[in-house]
Amino acid sequence: MMSEEKRTPGEVMHRHRTRRRMAWRHQGVNVAFLTLVWVMLNGNAWPLTVVTGLVLALLVMWVFPLPAIQWQGRPRPLGLLMLVGRLLFDLAVASFRLSVTAFSRNPRIRSGMVRIPLGSQGDLYQVGTASILTIVPGSVVVDARRKTRTLYLHVLDMEPEEAQDVVEEARRAEMRILRAFASNAEIRDAAQAHDEEGVR
Repeated sequence: MMSEEKRTPGEVMHRHRTRRRMAWRHQGVNVAFLTLVWVMLNGNAWPLTVVTGLVLALLVMWVFPLPAIQWQGRPRPLGLLMLVGRLLFDLAVASFRLSVTAFSRNPRIRSGMVRIPLGSQGDLYQVGTASILTIVPGSVVVDARRKTRTLYLHVLDMEPEEAQDVVEEARRAEMRILRAFASNAEIRDAAQAHDEEGVR
C-alpha cells in the first residue's frame, strides 16, 4: 500500500475530501435518526414536528457531538412507509387495550420481563428497535446490552405463556427497522439469525 509520504498532493487532498464526505454522511445519519426518533415520540409526522425534530437533532449534535454511526445501509421508501404504518397501527391498538384495562371494573394485570435477542449487529438498528418498542403504550425497554445485542422489555398485562409471542413480535419490529434502513446483506443476516432461533 502506498504510504502517505509517497502520495502526490492531489491524491492526499482527494483522500482527505473523501474522509470528510464520509464523516458528513455518518453525521447526517445521526441527525436523520434523531429526527425520526422525535417524530415517533410525538406520534405524528406534521411538517412542524419534523422541522422541530431536525432543529433539535442539529442542536444535540452541536452541544453533544455523537460518534459517527457506521451505517452500510440506505433509506428504503417502501420500508419506511411500512414501518410508520405499522407503528401507527400498533399505537392505536395498544392505546385501545390500555383504555379498556384502565376502565375495567376489576382489572387483572400481570406484567412480565422478556429477554429479546436481536438478529442485527448495528447500533442504529438496536436503538431503532428499542425506540419503537418503547413508544408503544404498555411496553418499555429497561435495558439494552450492546455486546450481546439483547433487549430487556417490560410488558404490561402479559401472561407467562405469551413471552415467546412478545419475542417474535419484537423481532418482527426489528425486521421492519432493517427493511427501512439496512443493506440487503444486513437484512439477510438478521433473517437468518431469527430463523436459527425458530422465528419465521
